[in-house]
Amino acid sequence: MATTNEAFQWIIDSATALSIDGRGVVAATSTRENVIRTVSRGGRVWKFTVSPSPGATYVEARPYLARLDQMDRITIADIDFDHPGFENIIGYLGSGTGGFTVVVPAGTSVTTCTVTAGGLTSGYVARAGDWLQIGSTGSVYQVVTDPAAGNGATVTLNRPIDEAAGSYTGYFGANVTWSVLCVERPTWTLVPAGANMLVNWSGDFVFYEDRT
Repeated sequence: MATTNEAFQWIIDSATALSIDGRGVVAATSTRENVIRTVSRGGRVWKFTVSPSPGATYVEARPYLARLDQMDRITIADIDFDHPGFENIIGYLGSGTGGFTVVVPAGTSVTTCTVTAGGLTSGYVARAGDWLQIGSTGSVYQVVTDPAAGNGATVTLNRPIDEAAGSYTGYFGANVTWSVLCVERPTWTLVPAGANMLVNWSGDFVFYEDRT
């Protein structure tokens, strides 16, 4: 029997292609003189488009398919990228070796926080491209610029922070998890293959971060 988390994770771990989109919604208008005006509408929610691996045997896939069919597009589950092959995507490039403390300042639409790393005697608490989760059940952000070297540095993130002002345990790299909904789910078909059946898919899975 597969859990809800395991069903989504099975699709992620065996993906043949993966797209991660964290861009916001932008409205644009154009004048007759081709002057472009844009305004951000927010909506910076992580979107994952996953091409599932074809050719899994039905014997292997059966428990996951049963759970996926039961979950459909209404069940929230957690995914991560702590899997061989994703090291370049999820790897932490900072120099911290112990636990992390994240302090979120007061204010609205705050995009910076202070990060202190255990075991850091030199180097950076984070580097551009690192993934940071604020709290064990908090949202996930991406570091967009290298902060100043040293502990307690101010780290700039890709979007406003959801969490209230305060101190949190921080998680980087392979320790980050996303809570997601599957908003587009392909159907599966069985293909005869000797003594077994192979599973093929009609298209891609699309997962959206749950921020409720």
